[in-house]
Amino acid sequence: MSSVLTQARREWGLISSNPMTDVSKPSKPPPRDRRVSQDEIDKLVVAAGADLTKIRARAVHASLFAIETAMRSGEIISLTNQTVDREKRVATFLNFGMN
Repeated sequence: MSSVLTQARREWGLISSNPMTDVSKPSKPPPRDRRVSQDEIDKLVVAAGADLTKIRARAVHASLFAIETAMRSGEIISLTNQTVDREKRVATFLNFGMN
């Protein structure tokens, strides 16, 4: 909000001062360094169920896939029949994220 009001003041001359300049920003929260425990995973799997027609089950199983493979979401959604060798159980990412 402060940057919008600064833009309105500096660039457009719509206001004479930014009322947000005296408002302090909240401090950053501490970094997260906790991993999901096996007990939590087990409880999620039980709660979600195995019926993959249900969105909750699909979300939990997608999360488990990400945890097991250490893949990022962009890598997971880029998986295709051409990038996955099911016999060797290997996925290949050609130039993924490289320019």
